[in-house]
Amino acid sequence: METVLKYLINSLENGNILVAFAVISVASIFKAHALFDFLEKRKESKNKSIKEIISNEHISEDVKNLMQEKLNALSFETATGIYAENPLRGKIIEKYNESKGEMSLHQIKMAMPHIKHKNDEIKVEIGSWEKIEFYATNAGALLLMLFSLLLILVPATTKITSIAQFLSIYGLALIFFVVAGIMFKSSLPIIFAKKIKPIIESNEQAKKLTK
Repeated sequence: METVLKYLINSLENGNILVAFAVISVASIFKAHALFDFLEKRKESKNKSIKEIISNEHISEDVKNLMQEKLNALSFETATGIYAENPLRGKIIEKYNESKGEMSLHQIKMAMPHIKHKNDEIKVEIGSWEKIEFYATNAGALLLMLFSLLLILVPATTKITSIAQFLSIYGLALIFFVVAGIMFKSSLPIIFAKKIKPIIESNEQAKKLTK
């Protein structure tokens, strides 16, 4: 780790920003597990604190009820990956069971930004502006991916005179690739919303016909 830090400092002092970015990116990949461990321990600590509040006899019933609901929401998130307040949790389970395997909890989780709880029902809504943003984001991501691939091919067609130059080219390619990945990821909620929307609407229509 000390060697990595020295190389990073030297790169920054010499003005090789892209090299520094490449070093940070590679180091982050190997240290990602440490971040996940930290977040998991933090969640466990939060659950423990809530349970302690609930069991404290000096805390009022109103606060205990609030903390119990919070604990229920966190437990639901642990089980499904979805953080939702009551009664939305019940509706999510209801729609999941009605789908009979056509949609998964993971798909519901990914589509949550477009799931609205109105009049005691779940609706999947995708606005016109969101659709425009979806196509624009994916088009931009594809362009960045193309630029990234072109940069990767540069060393094969151009004479590279130093390691710093080589790393700078690949560092820029990495930046384009990471940004494109982030842009693609930002469009996932709409992709999953489009997938589960007809399933939920079809099941809802079937329920109305059977009444």
